[in-house]
Amino acid sequence: MVRFGYMLLFLLTSNFVFGQEFIATVNINTPRLQKADPSLFVDLERSVEAFFNDMVWTEYTYAPEERINLTINLNINEEVTNTSFKGEMQIQATRPTYNSNYETVLLSHNDRDVVFNYDLNQPLQFTEFGFGDNLSQILGFYVYYILGLDGDSFSLNGGDLYYQKAQDVINSIGPDISAAFPGWAPTGSAQRNRSRYWMAENILSPRIKNYRQAYYDYHRQALDIMYNNPDAAKSILINALTEIRIVAQSYPNCMLLQMFSSAKSNELIEIFSLAELEQKREFIRLMSKIDPVNSSKYRSINSIK
Repeated sequence: MVRFGYMLLFLLTSNFVFGQEFIATVNINTPRLQKADPSLFVDLERSVEAFFNDMVWTEYTYAPEERINLTINLNINEEVTNTSFKGEMQIQATRPTYNSNYETVLLSHNDRDVVFNYDLNQPLQFTEFGFGDNLSQILGFYVYYILGLDGDSFSLNGGDLYYQKAQDVINSIGPDISAAFPGWAPTGSAQRNRSRYWMAENILSPRIKNYRQAYYDYHRQALDIMYNNPDAAKSILINALTEIRIVAQSYPNCMLLQMFSSAKSNELIEIFSLAELEQKREFIRLMSKIDPVNSSKYRSINSIK
């Protein structure tokens, strides 16, 4: 793939080649609104799509078939004023797997702390080490976090640079701003221990070292060979889930476990519903420990012959 070969080229030459990383589709839903001009949301939808699709975020080239597919549904739940809003943002990011048309989900997450101001034709002004506007900072945080997930899925700890950039976004936001705009601080979120602050804290914590290894193995060593060697891929997936189970034991209530299950549960059920009985049982055992709330969902594969 282009960006892996480019990593060597990058070391040998100072002539950078740049390319867009995302193919984003944005939908803004405003069922309850009465104050704001509807054209504002049409403009906002275009601006958010351009934020992902037109800006360049890395030094690597992404071939069209390598780009991260991103779907964002921004639900506006409250008009504070005709230019100030509160809502939720549902984000799903996928990346392709080798030798197939299949897209695996990297992130499936609902951010309930989306508070922002926006006026017609207002530019989204993201800055990594400052604060332009809250919506831009939220979007910039997710750009880096998703790039981190994508990097981790292709090389061991390959997302480090981008996770740190996501952390830098959080660190740049002072107490006054985080008090006005929830989601950036350890407390004050609509989602206890499930905010952007905890997303960054968890992924950079030494306590989840096994998770980072397992995440790489899951994608690069298993899914990317699934087409050519499905039996070997399933065995590697079981090993990866075993490592994630270790994290569940050592770091209870870690947000990453919920995010992993949200992104991967349906995919794993589809894969292991066709596995041998022993692998099915081990899969159910592991996922029932990683994601106990949904243990009945995993046990349901026993009925699939």
